Amino acid sequence: MKKTLVAIMILSACALSACGKNYSGEEVTTVTYENKFPDFVYDSNDFQYYIKDNHKVAVAEDGYYFARNYSVKSDNMINSKYYQDDSKDKTGNSDENAYGKILYYYDVNSETVTPLCSKIDCKHNNVECEAYFDAGGENDGGFVYYKHRLYMISYDDTSGTKLISFDENGHDKKEYCVINDNPEYVPYGGGTNDLCIFKNAVYSWGKRTVSLESQTIEIVLYRTDLKTNKTEKIMSYEKSAAQNSYLKDFDCDIQAVKDTLYIKTCSYDENNDMFIYTIYCTQGENLTELMKSYAPRDCNKRIEGNEYASIKGYAVNTKYIYYIDELSSDKLDIEAALFRYNIKTGEKEKIYDLPDTMAYDLQCDDDYIYINRALSSGQSGELCILDNDAKIIYQKEYNGYANLTACDERYIIMSTNDSETAYDEFVGKGEDVRDVNENSLLMVMLRKDEILSESKNWEIMYNGKFMQ
Repeated sequence: MKKTLVAIMILSACALSACGKNYSGEEVTTVTYENKFPDFVYDSNDFQYYIKDNHKVAVAEDGYYFARNYSVKSDNMINSKYYQDDSKDKTGNSDENAYGKILYYYDVNSETVTPLCSKIDCKHNNVECEAYFDAGGENDGGFVYYKHRLYMISYDDTSGTKLISFDENGHDKKEYCVINDNPEYVPYGGGTNDLCIFKNAVYSWGKRTVSLESQTIEIVLYRTDLKTNKTEKIMSYEKSAAQNSYLKDFDCDIQAVKDTLYIKTCSYDENNDMFIYTIYCTQGENLTELMKSYAPRDCNKRIEGNEYASIKGYAVNTKYIYYIDELSSDKLDIEAALFRYNIKTGEKEKIYDLPDTMAYDLQCDDDYIYINRALSSGQSGELCILDNDAKIIYQKEYNGYANLTACDERYIIMSTNDSETAYDEFVGKGEDVRDVNENSLLMVMLRKDEILSESKNWEIMYNGKFMQ
């Protein structure tokens, strides 16, 4: 197995230094780490790994970027925008009021987690930390990794929406381009992957208030050419107050699969009390409608004989679109099923039943389908990995609650705010977490190439502490 050489210096401190120490003035040393994935080749110049939700994790060549909330008062996983704001006085610039994100990097070879900070003796728990990215307001936003840089959306009520970038260590801030200079349009993180860089163009969502009286908003999808910095609206639709209430966070979504971009929208027909789901795909720079479905807002009001499909969540690989259709419900207890849509033929079929479900995450790749769900008891969950024909490859029930956070060719990553779930249920050993806030983010991981093995050993990726 070949080796990789990693130079520990300021330009790679984020990947190796466990305490954010600044090595820039010291003699450069080298440490040899075994390359754990010699067959994994990833070039973000060519295409990007887009995790199901880019609020949380971005895949890089030798590891993962991820964000944890920072707040003295709480440390939960509320989705908020994250970008570096030079005017930190918006947070009060005090430990008591500070709220934001601390960005980290996990190196898969050295197995270290490090905040993107090179300040000596920094504890990474206040707004002065270099890894601190401001958060606040309603303008949720993700971050992506592209061509060895991190990209984020920035907004202010004077100059509008911009794309900004940082080097792979979270430094060298650059204002890349203006997406929309009209401050009436604010960034919109209403669904999954609110920021994608695809074929040298930025795709992002925005919204503006059309009528305060009716509480109607316009949602737009921008495409910004990174060569010309020219932005065009490629989609626009309106949401009423009822839609805002009912659609919550599944009204728009972007997913990228190799050379195709898939965009989902959901609107609401108030007269018929019906959701309308539409999935588009890119053909060149144009959007083509690929799939449309209807479903009653109350799944118990389905009329026998009519064809419905609820696509609140979906996942795409090169051949299929998978979605979970909610068939009936008894309060929070949902009877659901996994469906498969053939992109080439348009054929739909039910392939797996999901009874006794309260909430669910769905992801896929060309090898497996990953379903994580909270069971209707509300006290336990289940991770199920299927092949493309819905044969169970791996199934794990656990007490507590956990999210399916990321999947790539190396790892399946689960996250939870419950230390007992992370340690006892997945890793099988209780670590000392007494200095970790009870609501702190913890992350565990399973090698993808161990799914079919007997071992299936889950590892701790991040133990919830500011400093590892």
